[in-house]
Amino acid sequence: MGAANSVRRRAPASHNVSEQKAAGNEAKQCAETEKPAGRATISTYNAIPNARKSPGHARTECEQPPPTKPGATEIQQYARCLMRGKGAATDGSPICVVGLCGRICRGSRPTDFETLLGPAEDQSEQEAARLTWLVGPDGLETLIKKAARSNTTAEAETTAALPPVINMLMSVGYTVLDTYRGIVKNGNSYLLVVMPAADMNARLATWDGLLEVLRECYPDLAPHLSSVWPDLERDSTTLGFDELERRYISEDFPPLSGLHQESVSKHISRARLGELGAEGKLRTHHVRAWLFVAANVRKNFRGDGYTWLASGEKGNEEWIMRNRRIDEMDSVATVPLGQPTSDQVTKYVCEQFKAEQRLAEQRRPDEAKISAAIKLQAAFRDYTLRQQQKHSETAANQQSVLPQQQSSASCESETEWRPTPAEFTEALRRGDKLPRSKKLAGLCGRVCRGTRATHFLGLAELDGQRRVVFMLGSDGLEMVLRTLHMPLQLLLYLGYDVLFVYEEIMRGAVFELVVIAESSEAGVVPATWQRLPDVVAASFGKDGKRLSTLVEKHLPQMQKESFYDLQQAYTHPKTGVVMSMNEARRKPVESESSDEPPWRMTENRLLQLQNCRTADVRAFLYHAMNLNNLYSGDGYTYTQEGGRGFREYLAPNKQKEELGVEWSSCPIGMPTIDECMEEICRAYDKLIERKMLGY
Repeated sequence: MGAANSVRRRAPASHNVSEQKAAGNEAKQCAETEKPAGRATISTYNAIPNARKSPGHARTECEQPPPTKPGATEIQQYARCLMRGKGAATDGSPICVVGLCGRICRGSRPTDFETLLGPAEDQSEQEAARLTWLVGPDGLETLIKKAARSNTTAEAETTAALPPVINMLMSVGYTVLDTYRGIVKNGNSYLLVVMPAADMNARLATWDGLLEVLRECYPDLAPHLSSVWPDLERDSTTLGFDELERRYISEDFPPLSGLHQESVSKHISRARLGELGAEGKLRTHHVRAWLFVAANVRKNFRGDGYTWLASGEKGNEEWIMRNRRIDEMDSVATVPLGQPTSDQVTKYVCEQFKAEQRLAEQRRPDEAKISAAIKLQAAFRDYTLRQQQKHSETAANQQSVLPQQQSSASCESETEWRPTPAEFTEALRRGDKLPRSKKLAGLCGRVCRGTRATHFLGLAELDGQRRVVFMLGSDGLEMVLRTLHMPLQLLLYLGYDVLFVYEEIMRGAVFELVVIAESSEAGVVPATWQRLPDVVAASFGKDGKRLSTLVEKHLPQMQKESFYDLQQAYTHPKTGVVMSMNEARRKPVESESSDEPPWRMTENRLLQLQNCRTADVRAFLYHAMNLNNLYSGDGYTYTQEGGRGFREYLAPNKQKEELGVEWSSCPIGMPTIDECMEEICRAYDKLIERKMLGY
């Protein structure tokens, strides 16, 4: 786009006198209207129309006849329709948004709304933001569609109770984690600023448009950015963001994915970028990382002028411009969008996360993309290892280690620690740490949970629902000893789903670790495909043998086919509709015998099927034994990203007194609700990102 027309032109006759008067009356009405609690109002700055040249835009249904250049009347009309949650004016005429753009500002203090992006004078003594991102005309239309209908009283003409703004934010590219942190932790409220695009010298967010704005905002960097820009555009398309980030991390910079305010100083700075440019050492990964940190050019930026939503869908147009003070901008309207409650945000996130989890289990995994993700994780681990090595001497001096005086039964070699279950749990209670030179051996464990004392009599609740439980081996217990001060991370390391942890905490559950000695007497066996028939036979009483025979019969096919393929084959015999195993597992116990899909495959239902399919057996293992989509059958846990975790074992659910081996238990600390919600948001965003990438 070219620069905005600098000559102020006379407004067309249709905008003179009558429309100026109408705009003035509207502005006066807004100024005189008090803002009730929970209501939104319109405020304006310099609300006299000045019709400057607006950028061209593809015609929409509202462009009949061709619109005049946008002035205060159009801007205020849009703002009022947004407040009322309607796409038409009170007289029924369509709203024209051609030539308009908008910025959703956020903050918890009045100074946060001085400019389009934060305080005019940054309170953290860092350089104030120089450029900002805008939604285009189609984005403004989307915001109106997302706004729910408000009250129909006469006061809705000037004020309206806006719905939670979450859907609106997500529709223009906000992440769930940013939204949750902003609302719940920072107390943010949101303000929409509507403005004429041409008057603001806004540009479509293409690679060329971004470079133009950067030249305007950072004239000292303009030559350096221009020299590498063609290569940056090429590498961003051919290599992708992950590869550029990997190269950036290889130079001892921190991962961009973990960017937060405290870590900004560790990333490449504007001054360093200029130095590299002057030395002829500036590379595309340096510029891409700096854009990520300084200009908020996130991972999903493609440079085609559109947002790309976390779901992988093409969104609306996005625009960019130099950051400006709102009170110095002509012909703009500001519309407070309200502030959702913590409960509203939590409910939205949990519901969406559940839905995406169900969909994720039904997608065919892309092995190549999973491999690429694992490589990036390896780069993160390498960076972390380098950082740990730098501080290893200091950490060694400060680290509290296990007591040197151990019984002969506890220390059989210099590199192996074989404690009794009681010695291990006592070390946990004291908060001892295991030296990295030591390896734990000879124990396995189980994390139990419940809300009453009777829930902890066995390895799981003894209500007949859990016949088989998962156990962790010595490597998992070793991680317990290292991360006991981080209970949520501990549970996630051990394979717990974060949403499940959150729901358990909300119902008042507590967690306990049971440690037992490795022994065949307790029936603990590696969680491999080959051992499943034996575990089933030993755990399901009189039906165990029949169920074991079915599992053994279909075992080769289950090993051969992916979970995705078996999930697609889990269809209703009469309708042929695919039944979600994940959704069926969440059904209440009383519905297990119901014929209504999706079926929860209990042992009774499986035995009653006349023509048992491999998918039916796989559903039984999922529902009755908790072998979900991450179960690989090689004896190890796996993350959603495909990374291998710890050794895992299976055992019959028994009372602790019937285990036949020495055991000991101790409580595990409780994660906070806020920790769980942050992790749910983070997991949800990752889930959506994997969906976008195709795995």
